[in-house]
Amino acid sequence: MDDTKSNNDSQIEEAEIVDSNANDNPISDEPNSNVSTLLEIEKAVKMKITALERLKEEAKPIREMLESTLQANLEYAEVLAAASEAAKKKSAKKKELLNNEAGKKIVQKLNELKAAIKENQESLSYFLQEYSRLTGAKEIEGEDGELRQIVYVAKLVRKTRSERD
Repeated sequence: MDDTKSNNDSQIEEAEIVDSNANDNPISDEPNSNVSTLLEIEKAVKMKITALERLKEEAKPIREMLESTLQANLEYAEVLAAASEAAKKKSAKKKELLNNEAGKKIVQKLNELKAAIKENQESLSYFLQEYSRLTGAKEIEGEDGELRQIVYVAKLVRKTRSERD
């Protein structure tokens, strides 16, 4: 056994040891890349929020200038007053029609349908998320044979003070 060991030792060749950077390794680089991407996305979201708020603030005085220009015109003021009076008459007539028996039934039926639509949309959204998660598919064929794409919608809503605490 000693002969084998000395034989193996004699076969060892000289080699150079090279230090490798952690960034050269694609496996260890992936988490850093994901973190970097996440930070870039977060920065972009914050920049867009700031830009939107700035643009909205910029639009306020311009909107006020437009309103002042319109109100300064006598002919526009007369047309606006006539439109306001017509809107009041329309609103009163609508209220009268919706307060009778037939109007109340129609409004009730419409509200029931709106609630059913909302409930079905929420459950459809859940099922589509699960379908996409389980299959990896981004589209689904309906019963009518039409191919539909699964689309996700995201938006920002300010949290109320009670939600923050």
